[in-house]
Amino acid sequence: DWIDEHIDQPLNIDVVAKKSGYSKWYLQRMFRTVMNQTLGDYIRQRRLLLAAEALRTT
Repeated sequence: DWIDEHIDQPLNIDVVAKKSGYSKWYLQRMFRTVMNQTLGDYIRQRRLLLAAEALRTT
């Protein structure tokens, strides 16, 4: 949820790891295990979906 709320801001593994309190290596490993994609891929996918939605509604 935090990632989606801040998707319009610069996000990367370092920022999210610092916010979550986990090491970036642990966070990346757990994120991939749970979400079946890397954190970077998730952020890109969410941004592309939001951009596509914005294009459809303008």
